Amino acid sequence: MHSFISEEQSTNWFKTNIATYHCRFSKEHYEDGVFLQLGIEFPTSLNNAVTKRRAEFLAGRYCATKALQQLNVHNSVIGTGKHRNPLWPDNIKGSISHCNNYAIAIVTDQIDVLGVGIDIESQIEDGTVEKIQSQILSHAEIDLISNCNLKKNLAFAIAFSLKESFFKASYPTVEKYFDFNAVTITHINCDHQTISFIVNETLHEKFEQGMLLQGEFCLLPQARVATLVTV
Repeated sequence: MHSFISEEQSTNWFKTNIATYHCRFSKEHYEDGVFLQLGIEFPTSLNNAVTKRRAEFLAGRYCATKALQQLNVHNSVIGTGKHRNPLWPDNIKGSISHCNNYAIAIVTDQIDVLGVGIDIESQIEDGTVEKIQSQILSHAEIDLISNCNLKKNLAFAIAFSLKESFFKASYPTVEKYFDFNAVTITHINCDHQTISFIVNETLHEKFEQGMLLQGEFCLLPQARVATLVTV
């Protein structure tokens, strides 16, 4: 395997049975020619992008391609929407995330799934949490993460990641941006690694105010967390 990609494998981090693939990648070993070597199309949208962005994009699309192969979907080009969102093949729902030198992708062709969202985040330092928590969480959510059985900065990363995952799962249907306060986290179950949350405002007829949802989280090496929302 090219030195740009390492530690790649199908992922069993979550209980939900959906095709998932992750890898570690090295920005230091990135060069544009790796796109061709890995069989990924270089998009014109990256022409003016910095090396970091190109490397993240390539690693994410590589994982997505590998995940699609688990569904017997081959040789598909995953396009990019106007808001940099992945454009999946027909009848496929998926999501991509990257954080520092990790990338992950999840895809499904299940007809009863409206959308999926996945996100990876690094643990955030305590001082930073105190500065930004009120921009992300309500007072009730801050109390929740302060009193669960996890370090607060880890719980904050999970809460932030969950909201990112929900956005990714709902965006293909909602097709608009919305604030973090569009949903409220109501419970974090550390034993089962689940997160319950409620939709606070009607975002779409399929995401109405009062809708109750649940996501999953897992704790990863190097103080990282990942969350998954399946709708």
